[in-house]
Amino acid sequence: MKNKFIKILNFYKQFGFGFSTKYFYYKITKNDKKYIQHIYNYLIQDNNDIILKYNNYNIFENENTQQKRKNRIPVWVCWWQGYEKMPALCKMFYNRLKEMLPENAELILITLDNYLDYASIPDVIRKKFEKGQITMTTYSDVLRNYLLRDNGGLWIDSSVFVSNYITKDFLSDKNWWSINLFEKNTKIENLGQKISERRWSGFLQKGVKNNILNSYLCDSFLHYYEKHDCTIDYFIQNFYIKIAYLNNPSIKKMIDSIPYNNWNVYSLYDNIDKSFDLELYNKWRSNTCFYKMTQKREYKLYDANNQITFYGMIKKICENKEVINYDKK
Repeated sequence: MKNKFIKILNFYKQFGFGFSTKYFYYKITKNDKKYIQHIYNYLIQDNNDIILKYNNYNIFENENTQQKRKNRIPVWVCWWQGYEKMPALCKMFYNRLKEMLPENAELILITLDNYLDYASIPDVIRKKFEKGQITMTTYSDVLRNYLLRDNGGLWIDSSVFVSNYITKDFLSDKNWWSINLFEKNTKIENLGQKISERRWSGFLQKGVKNNILNSYLCDSFLHYYEKHDCTIDYFIQNFYIKIAYLNNPSIKKMIDSIPYNNWNVYSLYDNIDKSFDLELYNKWRSNTCFYKMTQKREYKLYDANNQITFYGMIKKICENKEVINYDKK
């Protein structure tokens, strides 16, 4: 209780009485529309200089082709404590990802021991993380943007299952890419998706070195943490992308050009404890390669009728104990 009170008091010191009072009121009353607009208004004003800078950003001068390591494109996964400390689900998905990558990819596991070898995160941000002023989750958001800006490649959360082989052409494509479910006609419940309107996703991004969006995000995070000791919202990355989308024509065009993709990215999780249905699984695979899961809960191997569940079959597939026909590309 004491720690929570100190955090709230610090928030008021950082953002002022008027902003903070409305912030907590909208949050407590779950008025997501006003809450999102309130934070958006603050951040767009606070970040105005960065917005202006990137409205004058010359994409052709600054963007490079994929930064290749040993002639391969980096695929980034992060588990701060290292492979051995990964939860079983994430370790299973990491090993699966290895099997599904094309030969032009290099899978790199980012940890606390090696992340500064790949990402030039400024000291002001790093020190606030080390002091506990930035959470590990938010620091992961910062990290992915510096990795993509400095190297290019594909960022994929450790809790993502890959059902199909990832193609060479997909990795080599220079266009910035993420999950786009904007056209999906279902109700949005998650706050992060309400901010993004499902036009992009933070857990899966692909870009070339020095691309405009990840460069803008790196500068935005730096500008923010030079002035603030606490994070305004868990989805701060989505807020900054939303600001760019609505105020930078080049970034808006880039995001709007992403085809509707991976329609069933959440279908596996929604059905994970149900009995496995091969026909349904193959239907998902016809339009979806990536499936967002979570390592924060347990899953059932078998249902009440002792039928293998989707989780049980995915586990077998990851352990190479069950072969479903794939065409490697």
